[in-house]
Amino acid sequence: MLLHIFCCLLITSIVGILVWYFMVFKTEDQGPASCGDCFCIVGEGEVCPSQTPNSNYTAQLIDIYVQRQTIANPYDLKCDPFSNANCGTSPAQDESLLGLGDTAVCAIHVVDPAAECQESSYNLKTYASREEAEAAGGFVTHLGHCGVCSTLQDLAVYLQNPSLTTEGQFCSAKNTISIEGGAACYRNLGMTEACAKVWAEAEFHTFKDCFTECFLEDITQDEPNNGPFPECALNDCLQCDADKSAGTLAKVAGRTMRRSGLLSPVARQCNEFAFIEHQRCPQTTPL
Repeated sequence: MLLHIFCCLLITSIVGILVWYFMVFKTEDQGPASCGDCFCIVGEGEVCPSQTPNSNYTAQLIDIYVQRQTIANPYDLKCDPFSNANCGTSPAQDESLLGLGDTAVCAIHVVDPAAECQESSYNLKTYASREEAEAAGGFVTHLGHCGVCSTLQDLAVYLQNPSLTTEGQFCSAKNTISIEGGAACYRNLGMTEACAKVWAEAEFHTFKDCFTECFLEDITQDEPNNGPFPECALNDCLQCDADKSAGTLAKVAGRTMRRSGLLSPVARQCNEFAFIEHQRCPQTTPL
């Protein structure tokens, strides 16, 4: 009996410490990253892109994405892709298009071009290339196959929360208690249900598999996201997350910050970055 009480108190203490840890050390907004004078990590023999990502989207655009434009063919997720290798979206993603990586693109097509922009609905479709998508009358919303986070509602959350991709930035405290707690936190940010679910599962997976790198090795969380110029290497925590969770998250979610052309507090390779100017009411052709 005493042992049972001791174990319960120990678990409660550990959870309490972790919640305190995330609330104290993991909430600072670090702003957009840079590597030297460039917003991204320049590869050997390359130069910083002359094109600068837009980081000043208007509140009106975000409001339309969140409240008015609705998706006609959303992806859903009923399983955990981090614990089940056979877990997939519904409808299923095309394996041949997934194999193209970021050469493929996810595009939106407005259902009724005559409808008011504020009240329109849209379809998502994955194409083998940007050129193919644009030739078909689609507007590219991110690189890679469409997934559960490809909606404009989820894009609005990314736009409002540029620190989303920094490990533990928003909902980690809830995730130390349960995946559902983390998912509820992401839904409160405005994410769609399926997108919130996969983000919470990804974060829990990183918490479990990268505990040493993310928490024990840097308990005060004073290590920068990137190392010194010119390599600007990811810190051990972010590298572990990249190795253990990021690939599955990108596959199932579809939309990521850099695939959407959005800056974050983590500098990434320039060749991984998309240049997309998100529009309030893009002109598209119905499917």
